[in-house]
Amino acid sequence: MTDLFTLTSSAISIVAIVPLGYFGLRSVLEARELRRVQHEVATLVHDSRVVADDVHALQHELRAAQDAATQRIDETKQKLDHVSTLVERTAERIPGAVHSGVRSGTHSSGARVAFVIHPVGAAPARRIVDDSADES
Repeated sequence: MTDLFTLTSSAISIVAIVPLGYFGLRSVLEARELRRVQHEVATLVHDSRVVADDVHALQHELRAAQDAATQRIDETKQKLDHVSTLVERTAERIPGAVHSGVRSGTHSSGARVAFVIHPVGAAPARRIVDDSADES
C-alpha cells in the first residue's frame, strides 16, 4: 500500500510541477520582453529630451532674430521720422515753396509718407515712402 501511495503521490507531484515549470518559463520570457521594452522607453525619453533641447535652442535663435529685425525696423522708422522732420523744417525756411499735395502722416495703404517741398517752377520731387509695411 505504501508503494501505491508513493506512486500516486509522485505522479500527482509530477503533474503539478509541469504547469509550474510552464509558468516559470513564461515569466522568464516575459521578464526579458519587459526589460527590452523598458530599454526602448528609456531610449525614447532620452531622444525626446535631446529633441526638446534642440527645439529650445531654435526658439532662442528665432527670438533673437525677431528682436534684431524689430530693432532694425524701429531704427528705420526713427530715421524716417527724422528725415520727415528735416523736410518739414526745410519747407518752413524756403520762401515760396509749394506743398505737393501729400501731407505728413500715414498713407491709406499704411505706409508712412512725408510731404515733399519743391520751389515754384521746379520739377516735382519724389515722395518718401516707407515700403516696410508692404514687405510684411
